[in-house]
Amino acid sequence: NTLNPGYPDFDTTQAKLESFNTVPFTQVRLGMRRYADPADDIDWITVNQAASSLVSLFGGGYVATTVGRANWLNLLEGLDTQPNCNREGFNAEQNYSKMRIGLAMNNDNDCNSCDRIIGFGNQISGHPWGNWAVVGGGYPGANTVALGWIMVR
Repeated sequence: NTLNPGYPDFDTTQAKLESFNTVPFTQVRLGMRRYADPADDIDWITVNQAASSLVSLFGGGYVATTVGRANWLNLLEGLDTQPNCNREGFNAEQNYSKMRIGLAMNNDNDCNSCDRIIGFGNQISGHPWGNWAVVGGGYPGANTVALGWIMVR
């Protein structure tokens, strides 16, 4: 379903427009900025990925991307992170975390118990964008709430 379809502006009103269901694309442009700092610049990355629509892409299984850890972390600079796993992509799902687009990290040398993520559509918190520790994550107070923008072309 759409959300606030009458608010297509490039602002901070949450919206999911009909284009989510209908526009084919070959690239996804992702932007984030810290929620608590309106003066913060939006940082961007581009993911080369084709699909008939975002709803079709999100409705499928895991799709790996090759953006790279450093680029994901540049979306919100200065984050507390973990060094291992670094599984990135669409519909990334681990035992403790799930997200529509992003990077999963772990302090253990595997992807079976990831407890740190940066991404969009996170399903381990009350806010769907940003950087989150799950199952404690070993980083007290390290969660970063962010605003996110997803665009396609």
